[in-house]
Amino acid sequence: MAVIKKRDTILDPVLAEELCDGIVEEMNRPNRTPRPPGNPAVIQEESGGVPKYSHWYVIWWQFAGIDTDARSRVILDAVERRFGRKEVLRTSMVMGLTPDEPLAKELFPAESTMAAAPDTAVRETRGKYVVPRSASPKRKT
Repeated sequence: MAVIKKRDTILDPVLAEELCDGIVEEMNRPNRTPRPPGNPAVIQEESGGVPKYSHWYVIWWQFAGIDTDARSRVILDAVERRFGRKEVLRTSMVMGLTPDEPLAKELFPAESTMAAAPDTAVRETRGKYVVPRSASPKRKT
């Protein structure tokens, strides 16, 4: 079999639970309230296609020193706890970043520097590759 199998990274369960709690707390923050200092920036990018799918990004200093697989598992646990199993099943990408990582700075400059709190607790952004829908022609019946 030409597949390379990778062993799971072990993250301290207490730390994983604390990180998950922090992300869920931010997801539950009421809309239009400023993000408290130290809270993660949680971004959901949702497709406009059928079926709809989600990308979840979490930018947080707490991810420093934690590998990307463990970050992703914590984020998926938080998504499941907050939105349920159905949302996890329609999630196609999960990425945990620290504010100083180049990809965070490139994709989400304001959030990566924690300079501005998003307007909503879970910020929805347009995907890079979403093509705007044009009005469909009306048909005569």
